[in-house]
Amino acid sequence: MTNVSAFPGGDQYLPDSDGDGVDDNTEMREGTDPLLSDSDHDGYQDFIELKRISGGFDPRDASRPDEPCTERQDSDGDGLRFCEEALYKTDDKLVDTDADGFPDRMEILMGTDPLRNDTMEDLDSDGRRNSDELLFHTHPSRADERLWDDRRYWYEMWSVADELQDRQCYGFEIRHLTLVTTKDRDGPGSRGHNDILLWFDQSSYDDPLDPGRFKVACARAQYIAPDYKIPPRGQVTLTNEDFVDPAYLDLSFSGSSCISGEED
Repeated sequence: MTNVSAFPGGDQYLPDSDGDGVDDNTEMREGTDPLLSDSDHDGYQDFIELKRISGGFDPRDASRPDEPCTERQDSDGDGLRFCEEALYKTDDKLVDTDADGFPDRMEILMGTDPLRNDTMEDLDSDGRRNSDELLFHTHPSRADERLWDDRRYWYEMWSVADELQDRQCYGFEIRHLTLVTTKDRDGPGSRGHNDILLWFDQSSYDDPLDPGRFKVACARAQYIAPDYKIPPRGQVTLTNEDFVDPAYLDLSFSGSSCISGEED
């Protein structure tokens, strides 16, 4: 699970209003638009251009890089456009190219390798595996001990009976998610919205190279500091019907795939 509106900083989560993987303060400092994931409209997302700025990319200049992004579709729904998949040599038909359980975009954003399974490694040498940092929404590329100790996510999962008795089904609960106050990304009334994505991968138990079949659900909550929160009790219930093929995930404010966060 990841709150795409809250980027893991050193000791707290930072607002990322457009969910592009660059927190709002960094966007202001770099001169990019905190409400646009692609500030210069050249087809490459801001976080990718900032990562590769020494290689001729610039999120503020549509003429850079020299080779334009002409194929902007995201056929697998992993959050990367075709030109970006080509840049990183990931598979545009697979959410998770290296079959390690984490979507390609998440790995590129957080600094892990989308082309090989490095989940058991410890990129930032802080004593926690890359997979644990991605799972609990801390940063695998830099030591963030206070964030891990005080704000990491908590998971609980259990088996549930299946009426058809031909599938293994699970219930789950995820707690301790932090909400942040984002900007008005869709006009008045949209301030403070957080989009929380929950990814599930169904794959073969005995085939480590099986990329599986991903589904994703979105829960949308709202928080305006210091005490305005919807849902008030901070509880959202998701059902199997709320999970969709990633290629059909819609995070807009009209026709969105997101569950609004209303209480049962």
